[in-house]
Amino acid sequence: AQRRAMGKTHRKLFSEWYESCTGEHLATLMAAEASPVHSEHLFACMMRDVTTGGGHSDVVAQGSYALGYNLAVEYLAAYEKTWLLESFRTVDKNLLQKQGRDVEWLFLEVHALGEPEHADLGHKAVAAFVPESHTPILREAMLAHDRDFAQFYHALCDILEGSA
Repeated sequence: AQRRAMGKTHRKLFSEWYESCTGEHLATLMAAEASPVHSEHLFACMMRDVTTGGGHSDVVAQGSYALGYNLAVEYLAAYEKTWLLESFRTVDKNLLQKQGRDVEWLFLEVHALGEPEHADLGHKAVAAFVPESHTPILREAMLAHDRDFAQFYHALCDILEGSA
């Protein structure tokens, strides 16, 4: 069997993309005193929701909840990454090219192209493993996901509007 070299890690691809857009090393940003408080809060909310199974005591209900939350994550990501790629292509055309920057697109392209498949796999997992009687649990998990991400996006909007 022929061995193929492993490609770049997710972190490496993100680092290259970030540095190509900003002209700064990601390590410098990560070492700065400022922490990504909104991202950390979102991650904590997601982990709380998924690891507690929405507070359900039955393990199958907890699994249904986790799959519902993940399904919402993947469906949103499918649109989100496409919009992000399109937005940064516009930023590239209108700003970054004029600054002489050559953007490393692979990070965004891989995500924009791969997320619909993740959403499809999430849907198949729900269809295969979640009992029909757990439809309300799926809905509950998806609403929790929407609540968590709404808080995050509102915080980002406040930053962009200068009110944070």
